[in-house]
Amino acid sequence: MSVDPGMPARPATARRPSRRVVAGPVPVGGGAPVSVQSMTTTSTADVGATLRQTAELSAAGCRIVRVAVSSQDDADALPEIARRPRIPVIADVHFQPRHVFAAIEAGCAAVRVDPGDIRRSDDRVKDIARAAAYAGVPARTGVNAGSLDERLLRRHGRATPAALVESALRERSLCEGHGFTGLKISVKHHDPVVAVEAYRRPAAECGHPLRPGGTEAGPLLPRIVDTPIEEALRPAEDPGGAARTPEGAGAGGPGGPGRPAPRAAAPAVPQEAGR
Repeated sequence: MSVDPGMPARPATARRPSRRVVAGPVPVGGGAPVSVQSMTTTSTADVGATLRQTAELSAAGCRIVRVAVSSQDDADALPEIARRPRIPVIADVHFQPRHVFAAIEAGCAAVRVDPGDIRRSDDRVKDIARAAAYAGVPARTGVNAGSLDERLLRRHGRATPAALVESALRERSLCEGHGFTGLKISVKHHDPVVAVEAYRRPAAECGHPLRPGGTEAGPLLPRIVDTPIEEALRPAEDPGGAARTPEGAGAGGPGGPGRPAPRAAAPAVPQEAGR
């Protein structure tokens, strides 16, 4: 016996065509199913704790896990961390571009690089692009308002949508100029209006998967409050992208993998943007 709840069917969201990249065995973009992704809150150098949390996230439904690489000790731990989990590990590299090469050599499924960390050195972008292309490892160029290139801040006065977009598209252009196309793109700002506006142009102008996100590291509550930024951005993202969940929420806690978080008002990106 079927029961009609009297509610209208949820309309299908048009997909934004994008290139497909592959993080280990998990496809991202190009019409692939959305993959839940989260980040560990452990010190990556603590291999045991990081592997335990990775296992918890996997059991809760995550298909991709990200670990922070902000020190040489973190980089040294990557070979064991990348080898043992059953889900692909992404190295989220902070501050030191040389750790990108360590992550690739360690066997990480993908890397995330902040353009603000490699400013003033196009040669580093070239080296990273060539290394990633040679290894067949995708990369996310993750632009953050808090670490935007000082040259862009001087030109735009602050971290405006135009400044964030300029940083992201410049890195894309540099990487493609060196034969590397396995990119995902993200731009982050604590203001949802700025974040949504900053995604409109990449969504319309490039075919790379977009990874929406508006949060920064820190206590759970502010990150849950910022989660609606991602909900507003979702129509601009290829539904085959990666959906981030709040870090440190715990595999079964509020905002954990695949679990809803409180919503707040945020401007919606037109569904036709980049479609």
